[in-house]
Amino acid sequence: MLERAALLLVLAASPAAAEQSYTVFLGGHQLGTLRYDPGATTELRSTFDGTPLGVFDGGYAGRSRQTGGQAARYEGKSSAKRKSRAVEIATDRAGQVVEVTITPERDRTALSNVAEVPKGVLNPVAGFGRLVSGSTCPEAFKLYDGRRVIAVSPGKSSIDGTVTTCWMDYRVILGPGHLSPLYIKSIDIKMVFDSSKAKTGPQEFTLRSGVFEVAFRRD
Repeated sequence: MLERAALLLVLAASPAAAEQSYTVFLGGHQLGTLRYDPGATTELRSTFDGTPLGVFDGGYAGRSRQTGGQAARYEGKSSAKRKSRAVEIATDRAGQVVEVTITPERDRTALSNVAEVPKGVLNPVAGFGRLVSGSTCPEAFKLYDGRRVIAVSPGKSSIDGTVTTCWMDYRVILGPGHLSPLYIKSIDIKMVFDSSKAKTGPQEFTLRSGVFEVAFRRD
């Protein structure tokens, strides 16, 4: 569901970063849950069991581990009623993608060819970690999920006492958009950090595309 709704953000997560869990809402309706667990092997898991009419019900499980330098290996599996997909991505010590495996093969795109992928991209688990492992607005980075490259860039921000609010731009810059046949290529992200409640990670972040807004609220 995360990848499918482009709500996957989307690492270089700090070893001291704490486990984080979120409940996911569309309006006042609970869609599911999301859990991020940093460590030697960083894990990101989601379960969506309350989507409208069950159309996007399903789950995602991703794992990322550093293997030396900028080298990393990522494994991600998503499942839903309509389809399932498994993706593996390996990067070398210089941060270049050197291997991409996608099952089923028909889900590959032109960007599944490693020669087309720019250097220095983060896999989906690493990218999510980059977003939530700090205590303030994340810096810009590029995300790669095996099928497309996304630029995540900071915009405006504000500070009110212990609360820092950040606006981020998530934009597909290479490859197809998310959520066929909508092919969404741009999402606005709003992140709210409150240092009085947590030293790292946002208390809430929202993803908006058109009239749709999904909120992730920390448990």
